[in-house]
Amino acid sequence: MKNITGWIIFGIIAFGWLLRAVITWQWWNNYYSFTDKTTVTNTSSQKIYIANEDESSVTVVDASNNAIIKSINLSQQYYGKFLEYSAHNVQVSPDGKILAVTANIAEPKNKWGHEENMSNNDQVVLIDPLSDLIVWRIDIEKWAHLAHVVIDNNATRAYAVSQEKSKLYVLSLDNQKIEKTIDLPSWSQPHGIRLSPDWRYLFIAFIWEKALGILDIKTDELKTISVWDKAMQVAVSPDNSYVFASLYTSKRIARYNTTTKITDYINLPKDSQWPIQIYPSPDSRYLYVADQGFYFDEWTGHQIYQIDVIQAKVVSSFTWWDWPHGILVSPDGNTVYASNLLSNSLTIIDIRTKKVINNIQIGKGLNGRSIWTKWHWLTP
Repeated sequence: MKNITGWIIFGIIAFGWLLRAVITWQWWNNYYSFTDKTTVTNTSSQKIYIANEDESSVTVVDASNNAIIKSINLSQQYYGKFLEYSAHNVQVSPDGKILAVTANIAEPKNKWGHEENMSNNDQVVLIDPLSDLIVWRIDIEKWAHLAHVVIDNNATRAYAVSQEKSKLYVLSLDNQKIEKTIDLPSWSQPHGIRLSPDWRYLFIAFIWEKALGILDIKTDELKTISVWDKAMQVAVSPDNSYVFASLYTSKRIARYNTTTKITDYINLPKDSQWPIQIYPSPDSRYLYVADQGFYFDEWTGHQIYQIDVIQAKVVSSFTWWDWPHGILVSPDGNTVYASNLLSNSLTIIDIRTKKVINNIQIGKGLNGRSIWTKWHWLTP
């Protein structure tokens, strides 16, 4: 009788452990199941990644022939629900080994992709650029409305800002979790961020604070510099001489001298609309500006401006597209890529000839963009 009782108890315990294992597997499968498992053989020497805010996806373009390689689906099955994410920003690590995407959970939503579902967390999604497959999802929190993300030189940490909660999340890429959270000024609406070339400082564009933030990432000490108007995005010259901030409603670019600590302003043409994304040339000589215009159902911009950094003035402009938002310069400085919100296209400009060489239909709600090159893997 004792033996039978013992076997019954053993069976109950074993069944409990088996049930626990099944539940754990089911949770893991539901939470970390990725709808996109299509591997693409990577023969490209250079790829462009574009975040599609209205399509829960990231488009991959082969820069050698301007052809679309793949659309990476960010959606996810979660306990019987099919979740979609607004991809706001995308960033390749300096060593080219990981790609981070700020992904805000969204229900079927308005055309801007900003009607978010508060029942699930926003995420930073990590993608392997060689296979273009999702490798991990880092949960942030509900209703964070994540804006931009950057990755440090060792690809050990990522930094992402919450525009809604005015927070900076420091993420461990080794452990795939939040390492710490830094509270930024209340209601400051941080948006664009960039790391300094020496990886010591994080520069932050504050919209409502109307400021350029300089965060010492070793001490977490934040210094803010007041600027003329709402700061949307920042850019740092590769030689670390200047930090720039696009001032959305004032038709100006703020220029902060890292040596003299003086801030001055570069005026855009009178017929410009409102600048948003900015990007420096690899030689630090030029700054490129996407003149998007107003965002919601108002006047639109049609210009990309080329600014001479030393002369502090616009020296060239390119006209053709609608709502240029994201902007990117190739590593050789010869090509500019502009993502256009209204036409959902990627415009490719040859800087040497100052001509548009291609226009590619991408997705919906094009937003952030980043570039991957094979040379990342050839350097130590």
